[in-house]
Amino acid sequence: PVPETGLVYSVQIGAFREEVPVEIANQFLQLASKGVKNYLDQSTGLTVYQFGVCMSKEEAEALREEAVKVGITDAFIVAFKDGKKIPLEEAGQ
Repeated sequence: PVPETGLVYSVQIGAFREEVPVEIANQFLQLASKGVKNYLDQSTGLTVYQFGVCMSKEEAEALREEAVKVGITDAFIVAFKDGKKIPLEEAGQ
């Protein structure tokens, strides 16, 4: 879901072990035009949902606010370096 090289930010909007509940799936659909993607996190066994690939934390924050507006109040920014998720603190900025 993210480029193999460089530092990028995305917005995580959910992580589920089972199917996504219908009311949450409807919120995800409202963000579909922004490119909602999912992947299986091998370390937790959860399917993680996120959207947006941003070059700056500020751009990702604007996307996070869009998620909050559709009701995903626990959305948060995540960082990836060279295709691997890293702690946001390591990303700097």
